[in-house]
Amino acid sequence: MHARINTLTIKYSRLLGLDLPYFTSGGFWISLSLVATTLGGIFLSALFAKLWPPDVYGQFSFLTYAISFLSLTALPGMGLAVTQAASEGKDGFYKQASKALGRWSWLGTSLLILGGAYFYLRHNEPLAVATILSALAFPISTTFSLYNAFLNGKKEFRKVALFNTISQVGSIMVIAIALWKFPGLIEVSFASAWSTALINLFLFHFSQKSVKNNDNNTNLLKLGKHLSATQIFITGAEY
Repeated sequence: MHARINTLTIKYSRLLGLDLPYFTSGGFWISLSLVATTLGGIFLSALFAKLWPPDVYGQFSFLTYAISFLSLTALPGMGLAVTQAASEGKDGFYKQASKALGRWSWLGTSLLILGGAYFYLRHNEPLAVATILSALAFPISTTFSLYNAFLNGKKEFRKVALFNTISQVGSIMVIAIALWKFPGLIEVSFASAWSTALINLFLFHFSQKSVKNNDNNTNLLKLGKHLSATQIFITGAEY
C-alpha cells in the first residue's frame, strides 16, 4: 500500500514538473540551515543581554536596522531577476546584476556617511564612528550578496543551505567574539559590518564555480529594477 502511494506521489509530481526527491532534499538542507542560524541568533541575543546595557544595545540595533533599510537603495528586487536568469541558463547575468548592485550601493553608503556626520555633530562619537565604519563595508556586502539567488536558480539547494549557514553562523561567531573580547559599540559594529562584507565576498567567489556560461539577458536588468521599485514601497512601509 505504501509503495503504491509513493509511486503515485512520484508520478503526479512528475506530471506537475516537480522533482520530488530533489525538492525534499533541498527542503531538508534549508531546514537544517534555519535551525543552525536560529540557535546562533538565540545565543547571540543572550550574550548581548548579559554584556551590554540597554542603551548601547539600542544604538547597535538602530544601526543594524538602518543598514537593512538602506539596502533598499541597492536594487533589492535584483535577486529575483538573477534567480530567473539562472533558471534559464543565462549565467552571465549574475555578474551584470552584481555590478549594478555595486553602482547603486554607493547611494546607501553616502547616506550612512551623512548619518555618521550627523551623529558626530550631535556629540555621539561612538555611534558616528560605528556608522562610518559600517558605511565603508556596505558596498562590499551589497555587491556580493546575490550568490544565494543565483544558486537557487541553479537548484543547488544544498549549496544554498551551506552558504547561508556559513554566512549567518560565521557572522554570529565573529560578533560574539568581538562582544566578549572588545565589548564596545565601535568594535562590535565593525565586526558585524565587515564580517558580513568579507563572508559575502568569499561566498561570491566560490559561487563562481557554478557559473557555466556568459550568456546574458539584458531585459532582466529592467525586470530587476522594476521589482526593486515595487519592493521599496512594501519593505519601506514595514520599516
